[in-house]
Amino acid sequence: MDNYLARYFRKTFCLKATELIFRNVSEKGLKPEQFSEKRSFTADEGYSVSLVCSALADPEPTAEWFRGTSNKWEAVNDTRATFAGTAAEEENRYNFSLTIVNTTVADHDLKYFCRLTNKLGYSDSPKLNVLVNRKL
Repeated sequence: MDNYLARYFRKTFCLKATELIFRNVSEKGLKPEQFSEKRSFTADEGYSVSLVCSALADPEPTAEWFRGTSNKWEAVNDTRATFAGTAAEEENRYNFSLTIVNTTVADHDLKYFCRLTNKLGYSDSPKLNVLVNRKL
């Protein structure tokens, strides 16, 4: 009987602890947690390339894109770039994209990342690589 009671209390305590953790997370929200399925994007010179970052967050985050190298990063804000953000069908999942139109050789091998921010903090995506195939 002692083993039965010990298993019962252990199981009950674990369930209550999990319930408490879940309740705390849902009441406070969720700092953006990013995941990226693709890290390299390729386009032919003169065409467009779209980069995507996805995240779970609550409340909805804002996105800011950066480009550069490991030593120097700058915010993306030129006329060849367009930005979009959408909420996915899953609760608290968001997708953000950056489309670069009319790619040039100067865009080749640049790194990009997406910074998502909400009131609970921020998260940077993994570095995304852009490869441009030169016209012959």
